[in-house]
Amino acid sequence: MLHWFRCENCYSFYSKKNPKTNGISMEVYDEIDISSYPIKRGSKYLRQVASIYGPNASGKSNFIKALSSMFLNINGTFSILAGERFLFDDSLKDEPIFCEICFSLPKICQDETAGEEAYNIYIYGYELKTDEHGKANSVSSEWLRMRDLNSNEDYICIYRRTGEMVDFNELVSKETQRKLEFKLDDSFLLLRSAGAVNENEEPFYSVHAWCRSVFHHDHFTEEDRKWQLDSLTELVYQNESGFGDSFEEFMGKLDNCIREVKVDVIDERPILSIGYTVLNAPEDSDIAYRSIEEESEGTQKIAGMFTFFYDALKNGKLLLIDELDIKYHPWAIRDLIDLFHDRKKNNGAQLVFTSHSMAVFNDKDIQIDEIYLIEKNFQGRSSIKRLNKTSVEKAKLDKKVTDFEKLYLSGSFGAIPRTALEI
Repeated sequence: MLHWFRCENCYSFYSKKNPKTNGISMEVYDEIDISSYPIKRGSKYLRQVASIYGPNASGKSNFIKALSSMFLNINGTFSILAGERFLFDDSLKDEPIFCEICFSLPKICQDETAGEEAYNIYIYGYELKTDEHGKANSVSSEWLRMRDLNSNEDYICIYRRTGEMVDFNELVSKETQRKLEFKLDDSFLLLRSAGAVNENEEPFYSVHAWCRSVFHHDHFTEEDRKWQLDSLTELVYQNESGFGDSFEEFMGKLDNCIREVKVDVIDERPILSIGYTVLNAPEDSDIAYRSIEEESEGTQKIAGMFTFFYDALKNGKLLLIDELDIKYHPWAIRDLIDLFHDRKKNNGAQLVFTSHSMAVFNDKDIQIDEIYLIEKNFQGRSSIKRLNKTSVEKAKLDKKVTDFEKLYLSGSFGAIPRTALEI
């Protein structure tokens, strides 16, 4: 599970006053109570959701890009590094892009005397050099550290790379060290190679597997629509582990006129159809079917994304979604957030998303410390901050307003269009 992420000199994020502090934390810092439904991971309590708000061009998409670029660089099959430095300050052209992430994973060998599942916590990060256009082009440094989640001891450095030199911990086998040193290239991250070198080598295999499982969804393009619906159709047709039944139940909740879903093979091509109740039909069982491709774009997006929601919730994965509210009704967003907050349906899944919708921007559908605000200053620098109960309660007293949404729109938390303050 994700604990925190931070970046610096990456896309629009840069801060001279507080270097390397632009980021989010899923760790709970407000007081714990029964109704706040955090997930307990060893000695830590973690949130399932991080919702990011802010005006247009504030840097929301850039933040998702910065976070997802780490996974692209680890998992990508392409030969170029993802990432772009802050372009609006020429003095930064020689400074590297900095990204660092913290996450926890179950230990492979459980301690039977511990009484509960044991976890390791990892910190992974890198610095990337950039070309004249600000694009990442080579690795300057890279590191991976680890310790027991419940321990107060210092992190063990698994490896530290500086340029073409790598210092390995003795936990890494000599054979793996030789293989990784042979593959060392300044256009690739070492962790990217480590995941493919030895399937049995820990912690590389587990770390790489977790990074591969992260899914990033950008805007719903025509290309996205096609491959998502094709994948969905195949999974519904196979119906492994009751996937098709779960999808039918999901769609039925969205529209009570939906009776069932089915897949027919026509000219060797599987076609997914949705069946609707026919009113005034001779038989109550009469159903009218329509291909998913004939449905509205909103229905297609919700259907296409179901695969990733289902997979994340079932297998405890991390989902990154830019502009979740596009083509989603506010109630659909609420239902989705409820799924991530439901301990019975969530096996450790987390959702990080950006949005303009006020559907869950309140202290009832979401926890206050699951809300982040992004704004950009006049120098083009974006900053991100997390809400907390103290600042919210103070704003309520100052404005004499209790409605959460009204407080935000009045400018109490910042991160709204400047024109709104001038009206």
